[in-house]
Amino acid sequence: MHLIGVAGSGMSGLALLLIGMGHRVSGCDRVTSRETERMQGMGLTFSSPHNEESIVDADMVVYSSAIRAENVALAGARKRGINCILRAECLAAILGTKKGIVISGTHGKTTTSAMSAHLLRRGAVNPSHYVGAEIPVLGANAHWEEEWLREMRVMVHLHCIVQSMR
Repeated sequence: MHLIGVAGSGMSGLALLLIGMGHRVSGCDRVTSRETERMQGMGLTFSSPHNEESIVDADMVVYSSAIRAENVALAGARKRGINCILRAECLAAILGTKKGIVISGTHGKTTTSAMSAHLLRRGAVNPSHYVGAEIPVLGANAHWEEEWLREMRVMVHLHCIVQSMR
């Protein structure tokens, strides 16, 4: 699986989830960062800048809505007939088989998500999480914990917290 724009907070979190699930993950971006270097240590194959060669071995390409259609990696994947999906579609597919808590609204989603994950951890539960920014107390913006998810399927149904609406 190849992620275009993997240095961004949303895509890097998705990469961490996929790596945690055991997928072979590659990604490209315009820049290299501490986060891309850290993810490389966890198994990410990274290339910079965006290039068509980086997607050659991918069976699927994931991109964010910020990636334009003329992006060389995305255009190359489409030209080769590789299945290309949006980040939101990939995340929905991952989380669609699990039960958990969704935080939504206009403001405060990242803070509330981080606080929820932190409180569950402090309560001796090691949850998976996907948060829209790097959260120092959590160690990363995303974490996959299969054992916790197996337990949660039995204990918890989907809950939704709506922060605010305009």
